[in-house]
Amino acid sequence: MIWRGSVTVVAILLLASLPALFAQTVREEGSIRLPAGVFVAPPPGRVNFSAVVSRNAGLLATNFNDNIVRVWALPSGELVHDLDTKADPATKLRLSDDGRLLAIAAKSGTIKVWDIASWGVGQEFAVSSPARVLAISPDNRLLAIATDHDEQIWELPTQKRLAVLHTPFDCYCLMYLAFSADGTMLASTDGDTSIRIYDAHTGTLRSTASDLLLESLALDFSSDGKSLFVGGPDQIISVIDTLTGKLQYTLPKQSSTLRGMVASDDGKQIAAIYNLPKRFDDASISVVLLWDVGTRAVRGRFEQPGIAVLGVAFAHGRLLLVGSSDNKLTIWSMQ
Repeated sequence: MIWRGSVTVVAILLLASLPALFAQTVREEGSIRLPAGVFVAPPPGRVNFSAVVSRNAGLLATNFNDNIVRVWALPSGELVHDLDTKADPATKLRLSDDGRLLAIAAKSGTIKVWDIASWGVGQEFAVSSPARVLAISPDNRLLAIATDHDEQIWELPTQKRLAVLHTPFDCYCLMYLAFSADGTMLASTDGDTSIRIYDAHTGTLRSTASDLLLESLALDFSSDGKSLFVGGPDQIISVIDTLTGKLQYTLPKQSSTLRGMVASDDGKQIAAIYNLPKRFDDASISVVLLWDVGTRAVRGRFEQPGIAVLGVAFAHGRLLLVGSSDNKLTIWSMQ
């Protein structure tokens, strides 16, 4: 899920195919104490943060109110590297699934893709307005960018722009972008209530899901690319057929807005982050539900008083969660 604002959190956690999980035990795995004066929970009405979870590397990248991008090792919390972005403050971050690339979008509209092994800039792009959403394909060949006015698909090795996708509304709208596991499809939640699925290499519209009543704030593909899981203020998870765009079924409605989710590699489970407050952009308290896709039932629940859950990922037969409180990040496991 993506929120407006200058504070960004991106977690990359190791994801493996899992057997069915039973949420019986919650254990704190580690924590990261941030420097004095660096806050995680933003003051109400000033700034918000965004969180994106990727799958295949133990890294956490953060950008808080001091405009320093930090990359941490998980679950140890060891600082790997930091980048000072005060000259051109970072607005969004995205780590590749394998942890090799870090994309940083700046206030000026510049987007730099860093090679994490060498900490050199591999590619640099310029767009007309600050990027609101970034996505990197699983094979690290494509970069998708959403601005105030359009969505763009770039080929990273050649730095060639492959397509420009115009959004329905020329406005600052909540959006999310996701590539399918094989990198052939790009799904977008736009300013209207529709979900659009494009050919990731040509930008050709493949299908549109128009059966939703409210805009979607989170989405993820199934591992085989046949289904798309979406959710938002309607408080339900809808399962969309990617070929036709038709609604297949929904999971039971909850009492809170859904703002983030990730599906397991085998597609049998979904970890969904819900906000308990009524305001969807107030993440001061969160609850995570672990859904069994086959039975359409909740298999587990995570909630800690005063904790905002920033991201979740499946790893080694358990669900990992990254949460924040004041100037501290904590990593939990649930199994």
